[in-house]
Amino acid sequence: MLQKLFITCVLFSFVISIFIEASTDGPGDPGYGYTAYNGPETEAWGSFCKNGTTQSPINIDSKLFSKGTGTPSIIDTKAIPNSYPLKMTNKVLQVEYTAIKEKTFIPISLFKDNLTYQLHSFHYHVPSEHRIGNIHYDAEIHFVFKTSFDPDAKLAVVGYFLEVNSYSKDYLLALFSNGIPHANDSLLVEALRINGFFQESNGVKDAYQYDGSLTTPPCSQGVKWHVNPIPYQISYNNLIYLRNATGYNSRPVQKRTDGAGEFNDKKI
Repeated sequence: MLQKLFITCVLFSFVISIFIEASTDGPGDPGYGYTAYNGPETEAWGSFCKNGTTQSPINIDSKLFSKGTGTPSIIDTKAIPNSYPLKMTNKVLQVEYTAIKEKTFIPISLFKDNLTYQLHSFHYHVPSEHRIGNIHYDAEIHFVFKTSFDPDAKLAVVGYFLEVNSYSKDYLLALFSNGIPHANDSLLVEALRINGFFQESNGVKDAYQYDGSLTTPPCSQGVKWHVNPIPYQISYNNLIYLRNATGYNSRPVQKRTDGAGEFNDKKI
């Protein structure tokens, strides 16, 4: 009798734990997630994410993409100082870094097609969202640039793959120096040499470029994507920080109707 009661309790606890893990209800609930209940294939992401024709991320076939089209460049627009204190916010499904002052850009600019984009924020996805030749990496960092703070501002995103390696530069270590804040909380991050990161990773000179969308709701299209094919090396401890903070937060590669990318080894 006691054995049956023990088994029943274990099964009940297992079911409850699955429900809690799958649900994102609570303060600051973004309304969507990455589980079977609220993931990218569910209504929680909205109809546009499901029916958009130029959605991101994609699997990149190097034979179908050009590098450096439009000669984009990233320039540090504030030479002194060369590092900037940032605000880190845990948005439950993302850890986002922004300027400390509201409606202020981080002083890094992206120049492309006669337009100037300012660095608005950056965040991570674990594992990587984009793939190259069906290969994904440990994580992916997205630098989100905007032409202004207006709702109709044009968007550009620069993506870098992150790969665990015993050797890593110090440019990203400051991101985790104070740990990760609790859900919906923020904390200040010590000065970070973002320009050093871009210099180390060769900016966007070798990036694959295509027109896509945001990879989270509302999945707005018209985003100018730049995906650097050379992974940036990070430490295993830093990857664990990211994974523990957000869990799995990677949208699957999307089918495209314009031929920009591959899906399951087939051009679409």
